[in-house]
Amino acid sequence: DMTLKMARSLDISGDDLEHIRRGALLHDIGKMGISEDILNKKSALTEKERALIEKHPLHAYTLLKDIAFLEKALEIPVYHHERWDGTGYPYHLSGEDIPLAARIFAIVDNWDALTSDRSYRKAWPEDKVIQYIKNQSGEKFDPSLVELFFKNLQLKLG
Repeated sequence: DMTLKMARSLDISGDDLEHIRRGALLHDIGKMGISEDILNKKSALTEKERALIEKHPLHAYTLLKDIAFLEKALEIPVYHHERWDGTGYPYHLSGEDIPLAARIFAIVDNWDALTSDRSYRKAWPEDKVIQYIKNQSGEKFDPSLVELFFKNLQLKLG
């Protein structure tokens, strides 16, 4: 919902909005190719395990590439782990080379991940997550979208 709200505030509508919705829903489908032992591990991942996890966007592409109506939706599952500074994965894209839908979703996905309990850690307090996202503006996240995220979050938290 937050991803769609941000997209709407950028005047994205119609089919483009539907592609974003589908991409957000399918963002981690590539994890179907990763062992549950790794996905649910309670301790730190080994280098080998991390390398396997980082292949999930490529698995998503393989799973979905031949479904014509999902072609544009693939932007989120394939690119949502790219980073604004180019240190993300799988392609090490940077800045505006990362599709806009993926840049929007990356912020929302991080918010959700950090504010939720995981098998390996408890959820972070909201103020810590806010500070983390602010600190990652210009590194992990598109700075203009971080600003938009917080405007939308303010409205949500009211």
